[in-house]
Amino acid sequence: MKTMTIQRTNTSIHKTFTVSTLSLLFILLLSVLSSPTKGQDQTVDLNTGGFTQLSFDTAIDQQDNHIRLYEIPNDILRVAISPFSWNKREFRYGIASFLVTGLAFSADRGLNDFMQRNRTPFLEDLSSNIIRLGGEGYSLAGALAVTFIGSKIGKNERLAYVTYRAGEAWIMTAGATGLVKLLSHRHRPEENPDDPFQFDGPSLSKDHVSFVSGHTSSAFAIATVFSQYYKERPWVVWTSYSLATLVGLSRMYDNKHWFSDVIGGALLGTWIGYTLTKPDQARNPGSYSVYPIYSSEMVGLSVVLEL
Repeated sequence: MKTMTIQRTNTSIHKTFTVSTLSLLFILLLSVLSSPTKGQDQTVDLNTGGFTQLSFDTAIDQQDNHIRLYEIPNDILRVAISPFSWNKREFRYGIASFLVTGLAFSADRGLNDFMQRNRTPFLEDLSSNIIRLGGEGYSLAGALAVTFIGSKIGKNERLAYVTYRAGEAWIMTAGATGLVKLLSHRHRPEENPDDPFQFDGPSLSKDHVSFVSGHTSSAFAIATVFSQYYKERPWVVWTSYSLATLVGLSRMYDNKHWFSDVIGGALLGTWIGYTLTKPDQARNPGSYSVYPIYSSEMVGLSVVLEL
């Protein structure tokens, strides 16, 4: 009994240390990112009769650094109905995402068998105790909260705003992921490794919620937000998505998710993060209106969104 107590205590200390380390690295990384590089915020001569004009991305960053919590419902609605306003390029990406997720189902069993046959003690510890925490709710919430508070204390409004947007994307993604899980109720590979196509369908049960991966969707939503706001630095994009990918791989390695769960989660998180930070859909109070509809045949509400 004493051995078990010591073991649990050590595990708890290890996880706490890991979360604290991740939070610290998160703060240090964002502190570096928030410091403008030489010439980053300078005006760019666009040959407009002697006048200079800020780059589009810089202008968006400067004018949108104000946090307005009352606009969250508008953001949720904008993300939810965004497929109806996709341009041709986004529509192609949307169709491709559905096709890729569908094709991923065919590789589920083979990839799961491969990963479970090639497990090692080192990778098991790395995956379950460290990498997995990159998608855990409490570690993400802690890192974002500490970063936000630190940026406010340091009067770095841009860092505070980006962190807030990342938190907003994470919460939206968690909600969307939960909805998909309740609609599908797919069995996890650890529950039924021989049948990746076992779905129980819609219900309020909390059992069998494999599709999609919540850790992966959360990691990719946050990675997309930071990649959008720091797109002028390619290494940030590569680092963000690489870390998010490791989270997805760890969920497969831990036998918690199928390959298609991870792919679906990655695409869901990326879509929400991208839509929330899309420059030409900048936050605009009153960008949608609700009108009552009444006639002899129907009664309802009409929602008009100005994009």
